[in-house]
Amino acid sequence: MGILADFQRIGSGQGMSHFVRRICMLLTVACALSLGACASTEQMANTSAVGDVNDPFEPFNRKMFAINKAIDDVAIRPVAKGYRKLPQFAQTGIYNFLRNLREPVTITNDILQWEWKRALKSFGRFGINSTVGLAGFIDQTTPVGLEYHKEDFGQTLAVWGVPEGNYGYLPIFGPAPTRDGLAYFVDLFFDPLIWIGGADLEALFWTNTVLGGLDTRARNFELLDELEGSSVDFYASVRSLYRQTRERDIANGVQDFSDLPDFDEFDEFDEDF
Repeated sequence: MGILADFQRIGSGQGMSHFVRRICMLLTVACALSLGACASTEQMANTSAVGDVNDPFEPFNRKMFAINKAIDDVAIRPVAKGYRKLPQFAQTGIYNFLRNLREPVTITNDILQWEWKRALKSFGRFGINSTVGLAGFIDQTTPVGLEYHKEDFGQTLAVWGVPEGNYGYLPIFGPAPTRDGLAYFVDLFFDPLIWIGGADLEALFWTNTVLGGLDTRARNFELLDELEGSSVDFYASVRSLYRQTRERDIANGVQDFSDLPDFDEFDEFDEDF
């Protein structure tokens, strides 16, 4: 059953464990997303806290950052290292598959931002790659000019004029300014896999979530190590990089963010969830 049915059953006193299991599943990979998506090049490695503002909960945030870092060191990083041993064609196929699954979320947010051309592009990508591209494992659209882009509800709120709010760093979830943290849960309800029932689709939802975090961490393996090794303050570097990357995403590449690396998979809090 889908999450809508879970809510109905919870209302009648049943199905709580099933619903909680789904939510907990989302948390299992968020740590990988929060660290893996914050990789950088040498140019960004020395980012400092100078100029960073609106982090009133910094002592708490730093503690949560340390906890997430410990989880990554003990569990996620070793698994990601093993994942990288897969043949390159397999990693590329998984990457394409995950991006294709997230296209409905991007299409919805494109429409909410009144970006009709971008929505049509994403719709075309989703239709072609889901069929000719064998469920998205083969990207048939980028070579013909339908390049991938991502949108989330945090970007939509920013386009609507909603400010970032206080910067936060939550256990498991990672960087979570007020706007982006709340928007993350809205995006869950834009995902059709949440609402469509059936055991097969629920398994697909789990696969998408777990592999999304793992693939993100694996793709940023060396870059994250470089950022950590080069930064005087790793926490401040991640905070600054997160904000700058979000500004680039919100601007849809209009502004000059050429000094930033290409973060296609900021999941979650910047994709491919």
